Amino acid sequence: MKFSLLAFITVILTIVNGIAGKKDFGEEKGKKIALVIGVGNYQFIDPLGNSLHDAKNMDSVLTALGFEVVRLLDPSAKEFSRKIEAFGENMRNASTCLFYFAGHAAEIKGENFLFTRSFNPNKPSNPLVDAYPLQKLFAKCNTARIKTSIIILDAAGCRSNNKNYNKGLTGVTIPNSTFLVYATAPGTSGCENGRNGLLTNALLNNINQPDVSIDQLFNKVSKEVRNQTGDKQIPYRTSNLDNEYFFLKNNIGTVNSDTVEVSSPILRRSLTLHQDLPMQQRKNTFTFLHNPHKRI
Repeated sequence: MKFSLLAFITVILTIVNGIAGKKDFGEEKGKKIALVIGVGNYQFIDPLGNSLHDAKNMDSVLTALGFEVVRLLDPSAKEFSRKIEAFGENMRNASTCLFYFAGHAAEIKGENFLFTRSFNPNKPSNPLVDAYPLQKLFAKCNTARIKTSIIILDAAGCRSNNKNYNKGLTGVTIPNSTFLVYATAPGTSGCENGRNGLLTNALLNNINQPDVSIDQLFNKVSKEVRNQTGDKQIPYRTSNLDNEYFFLKNNIGTVNSDTVEVSSPILRRSLTLHQDLPMQQRKNTFTFLHNPHKRI
């Protein structure tokens, strides 16, 4: 049976419309917000080459997944605090909030702090004026009573003469309905990687898979990081979510520029027939799908 180019386009357009109608970016309905912070150019402690790339990449992927994202790169201590205050206010109108931080952080006297770029462990007065207490973020999550809070900290301690700041983060009691992730086990430091931090890189590799719960996602992330480091870096997570959370739900399949994985037998047959078309017709088909107003 001959399968014309026009007929193929008609079938594909019909199915693509169906996919668009059934794809669900996340299980929960309602507004999804994210605050993404990357600090790399530290003034008084070791700079981090990965953090800014991490934040930019997380901004892009979360935006694609339907989050309203605010991104901060190397903010001052005042801007850091001000944006988290605004984030806390916005939580009241959201169903899901995600906080992501890439930079230096440590436990100090039993409390976790995120370090801004001006943090100076040797400051004669209180150096913590340039650090943000994680507990303040937790308090905002509890006050907002948001349905789902996700907190991802791709952070570890910094090397300095003051050993109080060399340790990693410590385990904590998390807010209600929260999923918390550390790049490393409490009290340990992470390993260096290429463009992205190991935790973020593994997360970016897996977050766009449909029908994978957040628990399943971080099982994959943890396995990838452990394999890459020979178990020298072991991501840590704790959760008290009442329900499974999905970044991406898709009842038909995943479609990207390189592969198509589908459960629909009609679409599978259409794609098989498409592979039998001459190369130029295949190129013309996808040219039409991307730009239907262009002559082919």
